[in-house]
Amino acid sequence: MATLAFERCLNHESREAVCRCPSCGQFFCRECVAPFESRLLCANCLAAAVTTESQPASAHFRVTGAVLIAAGVLTAWLLFYLAAWTILQFREHAPLAFLAAAALRFAG
Repeated sequence: MATLAFERCLNHESREAVCRCPSCGQFFCRECVAPFESRLLCANCLAAAVTTESQPASAHFRVTGAVLIAAGVLTAWLLFYLAAWTILQFREHAPLAFLAAAALRFAG
């Protein structure tokens, strides 16, 4: 097994290698690798990793998103409904509270 100290870059024969790509196992200089998710990958493996990452979301995640949106709309509707109900309840009972306060002032 060769050590990193004696290896050369696969793309640049005159440069010594600074790392080994964890995906393909080839040695590369610092100019030929890029950091990706806390790993140093070569250009080919980086391109493959990026295309794998950018795959469309599966149906499970689309359904989950739809459920979350529906739950948000339902929650917003419920909050507005309860706010309107509270306002209407206050308007119906406000004259009674006003009369009770007036009676207490008159009696006192």
